[in-house]
Amino acid sequence: LFVTNRPGLENNIGQAEAKAALALIRDANQSLLELRNPANPSAELRQALAREFDGVVIVGGYDIVPAERVDTLPPSLRAKVGNGQSDADNFIVWNDDIYGDRDGDKLAELPVSRIPDARSSKLVFAALCAAADVGSPARFGVRNRARPFAHDLHKLLPGSALQLVSSPTSPGSIGSGKAIGTHTYLMLHGSDIDASRYWGESPTGTVEALNLSNLPQASTGVIFTGCCWGALTVQSKASTYIPGQPLGVRTPGASIALSYLRNGARAFVGCTGTHYSPTQPPYKYFGGPMHQAFWSQYARGSGPALALFEAKVAYLAGMPHGQTSPIGQAVEFKIWRQYTCLGLGW
Repeated sequence: LFVTNRPGLENNIGQAEAKAALALIRDANQSLLELRNPANPSAELRQALAREFDGVVIVGGYDIVPAERVDTLPPSLRAKVGNGQSDADNFIVWNDDIYGDRDGDKLAELPVSRIPDARSSKLVFAALCAAADVGSPARFGVRNRARPFAHDLHKLLPGSALQLVSSPTSPGSIGSGKAIGTHTYLMLHGSDIDASRYWGESPTGTVEALNLSNLPQASTGVIFTGCCWGALTVQSKASTYIPGQPLGVRTPGASIALSYLRNGARAFVGCTGTHYSPTQPPYKYFGGPMHQAFWSQYARGSGPALALFEAKVAYLAGMPHGQTSPIGQAVEFKIWRQYTCLGLGW
């Protein structure tokens, strides 16, 4: 099921372009729901989802097909954690589960992906036409030197390329357009105010590891990231957003995630808030199990949206992965709820 808001899409990418994009969907014999009330879509969605679907693809950004602002913590855990500085997002994130929610419990029963329009018709058409993996698989990966858990996970990706480490890896050492892979794994620092680059670490502090210049002009396959705010497609964090205020829509020229989609990637999977990495062996907590579950499901043949859905089911079953403190458990709830799939995803 494809879900959109036609007037909003026309406003963002152009009337003729929106018409052509929706025609592509219908010509591919896919179902299309044009929301009449995008500000409160639950009733329309539940009616549409009464039919059998493999999943849901949202077409449009948060400004026209709203994401839900979700407190990731159950009330009992929120009471223990409180509100404050324990998390840069106060454990509140953007979430698209409502669009795969058949029964109204605010949890998805179907995989969901989102094609953020980013006010770019080129991105929308590239994402709608994104192909499944073609040719010989190849991997590309960069990790923060302070995140050794990602070393073994990189080996789950097909191909022979070694995982790069920052430092010493930098945008200059990678090269212009050279971050090439059908399977790309990035475990670096991200930022809520600058989505054009990711950082690693050196003995003296953070250093730039990868930026927009490194992305190939033609992308394929899937990108999975453990970068803070890596899949945030607007300027406003969920925790600080004031309803009614502009979201600050990002465009491909200012975002690694959106640039990958504009260039043809099948999916970009990442977080809408801060990510938490395991630092103690055997690394089976926080982001570690989610990363492993995603790549394992993808290797078994699941498309990116389905692989993430299955990874979340597995992650929930294993929570809290040995975490006994309220903060540790809160982090796990956040990891589970904030991962999202951008792009066609199928």
